[in-house]
Amino acid sequence: KSKACKDEPETVKWIKENIKRGDVFYDVGANVGAFSFVAWAVSKKNCKIYAFEPSFATFDALCRNILLNGAQNEVTPFNVALGQRTELTDLYYTSITPGKCQHAIGSPKNSNLENFIPQAKLAISCYRLDDLIRTLQLPQPNYLKIDVDGIEFAILKGAEESLRNPALKSILVEVNSNESG
Repeated sequence: KSKACKDEPETVKWIKENIKRGDVFYDVGANVGAFSFVAWAVSKKNCKIYAFEPSFATFDALCRNILLNGAQNEVTPFNVALGQRTELTDLYYTSITPGKCQHAIGSPKNSNLENFIPQAKLAISCYRLDDLIRTLQLPQPNYLKIDVDGIEFAILKGAEESLRNPALKSILVEVNSNESG
């Protein structure tokens, strides 16, 4: 079982209590896909999952996990960041090891708003969730999980239409107490 699932039992519980066959689940900050696969299993492999992971190394591991599990028809990976604006921005990596987290968008500050020395910096596409849904004609999410180590509020600002959409039944956001909005 994934370390993420052990460390975040409330997220697993939320998924198990909510996701049903035919639902659309957005996993923002998918990492290697642990929660995407919980949703996939709970729905008996019959829901549509969109997994958003900006880190190139972790995205590679996410894609491999999708293929190894035969989930490519239900889990769609996106190597993009989500945020308040649709733009090209920088992703500052704490590590380029797959599965590592605490990277930062825009400036090298961790979720405690402390500067860190990045191991790498690369430009990445960042989208407002509403823009991405409209541009790619994606289905509206029924369930939205956001766990992105510090820019949750910016992502919510970029998802105003989606948050008002009646198709959205529930949202789970991991928020850092140091974040300001």
